Amino acid sequence: MPRLERSEAASQTSGVVPERMPCTWQRRDMKYGALTVLPGRFRGPNGSASKTGVKLVFLVGNALNLEALGRRFDAVTDSGLFHAFSDDERPLFARSLSKAIRPLGTYFMLCFSEKEPAEWGGPRRVTQGEILETFDEGWEVNYIREARFETNIHAEGGRAWLSPITRL
Repeated sequence: MPRLERSEAASQTSGVVPERMPCTWQRRDMKYGALTVLPGRFRGPNGSASKTGVKLVFLVGNALNLEALGRRFDAVTDSGLFHAFSDDERPLFARSLSKAIRPLGTYFMLCFSEKEPAEWGGPRRVTQGEILETFDEGWEVNYIREARFETNIHAEGGRAWLSPITRL
């Protein structure tokens, strides 16, 4: 993962805010924002960020209208949001994301892969081709690597894609 040099980062999720993620970056000189798109499940900080001295701001917003936040970030992490979008929503999300990430900022995405078995249900699966197609204009997909999604139903994690994508 590239070293973060700038002043702000954001994390977004479709469920519980993954506040551990900014804490692992361990950059006390950065401001972090966490965005949830499901306000009914928004829990806010549980103290892990403050224990490390990381400044964390929690926001509720619409991932398809991130410009409405009135903020721009150097890095955005996505732990389970991208695979929730329909085919029609994905280009809208990429445009929205481009309004929230500064040029040369990075979007770190973790989404379920098409290699994840479907018998348990869960969200739709995403192919590498779908990632490349969504971010083909104004973005550089740095890589797409196999990863595991931590879940409550997988002992070894759900099969996923991890991809840092840079806004040009």
